[in-house]
Amino acid sequence: MQWKDNAVVINCAKFGESSSIVTVLSQNHGVHKGMLKRGYFAQGDLVDAVWTARLSEQLGSWKLDQQYSYSSCIMRDRAKLQTLIFVGRLLCVALSERTPCPEIFWRYVQFLDALASPGAGGAWVTGYLYFELFLLTKTGFGFDFGKINPEDPYCYIDSRTGTVFTKSAGEAQACELLRCPSWLAVAMQQYRTPQINTNGAQPALENDKRLTSQPIALESNNARLTSQPIALESNSAWMTSQPIALESMDNLQRDSIADCFKLIGHFLGDMLAHEYSLLADRDKVVDYMLSKI
Repeated sequence: MQWKDNAVVINCAKFGESSSIVTVLSQNHGVHKGMLKRGYFAQGDLVDAVWTARLSEQLGSWKLDQQYSYSSCIMRDRAKLQTLIFVGRLLCVALSERTPCPEIFWRYVQFLDALASPGAGGAWVTGYLYFELFLLTKTGFGFDFGKINPEDPYCYIDSRTGTVFTKSAGEAQACELLRCPSWLAVAMQQYRTPQINTNGAQPALENDKRLTSQPIALESNNARLTSQPIALESNSAWMTSQPIALESMDNLQRDSIADCFKLIGHFLGDMLAHEYSLLADRDKVVDYMLSKI
């Protein structure tokens, strides 16, 4: 059997002298592994993937053609590079193999574009917060921010049920709740699940030659390697809230960034209860990002 799809490499492990076991997050087939003979790809590479196997239960083999390399855009930035590597490991652990998750795929591509954009400044840090919270929502940790008061400086979240309380309603039991800055809650309230049309392409990106439902035709002049990151437009139907640039934050919002990471890290700890090394690496990545604020 065989299938073709757009995918992003999230892990690549050497196997033998010249082969690799490559794990990708594909648009229509979710997290998928396969054997790549005589080759190696970096995490964050956008590829045109062809998976082939005799039976669906087998590991199978890859034929991968690189369309764009996000890692090459951030190679000189240690914080971004560490974040890229960690997010790939997080997706490998948090998502079930061979389970379609197109919404997470498009959110991941959106985050990679913000990460690789040279003019994004510090917006990728809040974009990373949004991605983690979106990942929690899609993996079963639901949050309802519809009842909060945007004028309150913060709200409260019950760590056991995920229930969101307003500032006045949560003060009575504040010692048992986690505090969440309202600016993050309001942003997440607008950060909705992308709408996917019938042919599997995003409305804002359906004309992008790198991301189509059909395999991309590769030209001999290597034009595929010159494609630029996807332009994220503020009126996009699948991106209703832009990440907040750190340069535009006031002191209260800057101080609350650490609280946001701590809040989301609490729920990630519940989801990754036995992945102690992964959680420890997240703490290191977050500390390095906070040092850049």
